Amino acid sequence: MKMLIEMLPENYDLLLSKLPKVSVEYAILKNGVVVNNPGAGRIIDIACEVSEAESLLRVAQKVCPEVAPQLEDEMRVAQILPRSRTG
Repeated sequence: MKMLIEMLPENYDLLLSKLPKVSVEYAILKNGVVVNNPGAGRIIDIACEVSEAESLLRVAQKVCPEVAPQLEDEMRVAQILPRSRTG
């Protein structure tokens, strides 16, 4: 199941800077999209599988604990994305 997580740019940048560029979590973050929300400013939208989000949280708790609470909150309220249809 895919979900959409929103991250504040400063938390996104901080977590990204602490991850090896060859890690799966780095790739998940790099696939995020910068969105300019009126009133909220710049937000990073990350579409990922629930298991990938859980992996991001585990890594954040280890290497960047100051980002983990926001990531955990975002996962709790994340939008579930509809399945894409193929065929």
